[in-house]
Amino acid sequence: MKDHETVRNTLDSVKRSMKAVKGSLKNTAVLRKMTRLAPEVGNATRWTSWGRMMHKYLRIRSDLISAADDNDASIIVNRTAIFKKRAEKISGLFEDVNMVALSMQTRLQKLSVVRNDLNELLEECEAGHNNPDSDWYQRKLPGTYIKADSSKLPDPHFISGVVKIKLNQLLQLTQEEKNACKRLKNDNHVEQADSNTTEPSSFASRMKATMKKRKAGVMETKDSPYKNVDFICGSAAEVERLWSIAKHILSNSRARMTPNLFESLVFLKVNNEYWDCNNVQEAYTMAKKEAQSDRINKMLEEDNNFGGDVEFEVDANA
Repeated sequence: MKDHETVRNTLDSVKRSMKAVKGSLKNTAVLRKMTRLAPEVGNATRWTSWGRMMHKYLRIRSDLISAADDNDASIIVNRTAIFKKRAEKISGLFEDVNMVALSMQTRLQKLSVVRNDLNELLEECEAGHNNPDSDWYQRKLPGTYIKADSSKLPDPHFISGVVKIKLNQLLQLTQEEKNACKRLKNDNHVEQADSNTTEPSSFASRMKATMKKRKAGVMETKDSPYKNVDFICGSAAEVERLWSIAKHILSNSRARMTPNLFESLVFLKVNNEYWDCNNVQEAYTMAKKEAQSDRINKMLEEDNNFGGDVEFEVDANA
């Protein structure tokens, strides 16, 4: 969206106004008299920050104009009504995109759900392109990275295949999608079908087995030769969360931490339901005993080595 000339010029104008306040203590002090809200500036590494910047700009625009009229401030703000309306439209665009981004950051969000959200965003953009009342009027979302058939995707056949498996559209799978999803084949599908026909069980027992599978997260689609694909996440948000956790554990002051200890700490941090204070105390006591045993064994070994190397002279007259 930033490649669109109108969008880019609007973002640059808003960024200059916000940066003029944030980069000057005097301007910040003047604006603080008008509002407690702080300005935000978009950056290249976090594209969602542009949406937050536009949203914050609309909230403090009147205060920015008042601050710009102060003799002690040096703030330039576009005061025209046309610019304000344009900023509201662009803020609406970023809000649509940001809501999809927030959905993608949900814990363990399924690939099929993410793909559906992205498709709906592209459809909203396409439908509003010729609608003057829409925020997407005369603006286009290229979808270079988010289209279902985008060449930027690491494996588009696998993604489309997983979505079709989730929707139980197995007859629509292409040969490329079948090859990409062959790792998801349910090897026990035929055996389970034979066992169900030869040894019918009661409804209660079947329901019990189904509930166990649901709890374990291995529930499979009925009469499907593929496994349940709900475990496949639709974004890298979960991995990035793990990086953030690892960054706080492996800090500069703990750079000599061994890989085994680092892996253990990350595992315990992510899976905190597996341990409590009693487990920590038990592990600490056990480690202390092992360290004490090692010290004792080392001392005994040193004594034995020392005794073996010494030659005692025996007095014949004694």
